Amino acid sequence: MIKLRKILIALLLLFSSIFSARTVLADSVKELTNVITDIAIWDTSNGRYATQSDGVYQLTQNVSYSFEVDFDLSAYDGNLANGDYFTFTIPEPFTVASTSFELTDEESGVAVGEAVVTSNGEGLGATVTITLKNLEEYLEKTGGTEVQGVQGTFYTNFSVTEVITEETVTFDTTETTDTITHTIKVSERTSTDYSSVIGKTNFS
Repeated sequence: MIKLRKILIALLLLFSSIFSARTVLADSVKELTNVITDIAIWDTSNGRYATQSDGVYQLTQNVSYSFEVDFDLSAYDGNLANGDYFTFTIPEPFTVASTSFELTDEESGVAVGEAVVTSNGEGLGATVTITLKNLEEYLEKTGGTEVQGVQGTFYTNFSVTEVITEETVTFDTTETTDTITHTIKVSERTSTDYSSVIGKTNFS
């Protein structure tokens, strides 16, 4: 399990998709809303979910974590095309680096999407935009003609640079299926905190 998590933390996206034999229609590009079903915090240094106490995530200042984001596009079954996209807005006080990565289907080896992470600056959050692509190539290799049942999980790294006694953040409700909030406490990093060493050992 930990080995699998290490791969996922490297920002690989796994798609679990089912296809039927109908025609894919290349409609105008559209935003896919209310498709994020869950958001959790993963402790990348220790290879487990971040510690919670009474529902409050116990984080450490300047330590690397990841958002584990589950999504489900089934509301758009039969109506997905290249260029369609959805977003994950990361609010303050999280610090996220700009990056990009492809979303590759394991079975076919086709990159079926691209994720672009745009940072807003230190402590100002970011926007992750995931855009579908190469769907015709995917369907040609798998023998289908219409995309259905697409769901999966992706990871986005972040840290918190300030000490916070307690703060509740709410994620964009136009992106999630239900209201998702997290309460976090961020403690100062001490000389006995070996998180960075563990992280370097595990993920070198």
